[in-house]
Amino acid sequence: MSSGGATSTNFANVSYVRLWMPGLDFGDEWGEMVQFYQERGERLLAGYSEAADHGVWMIFSFHKLTNAEDFAERFGGEVTDVWRWSS
Repeated sequence: MSSGGATSTNFANVSYVRLWMPGLDFGDEWGEMVQFYQERGERLLAGYSEAADHGVWMIFSFHKLTNAEDFAERFGGEVTDVWRWSS
């Protein structure tokens, strides 16, 4: 059965990194973030959560906790194991 081209993804043991983005401006870091995912063999899955104070939390997912920790350290984020949290 076709899934319409969507890739099956298992979110059972996923870690997330959240980064505060005041204006959704990655600057030159976006290319570095994509390269990080490619080098680590991770699939780039990202989302966002709007905040009341004129910015967004960008959320990046990782199947390997060590990759999430390295990404957070390199790009100034915070590792969390849940998608939703209170601010």
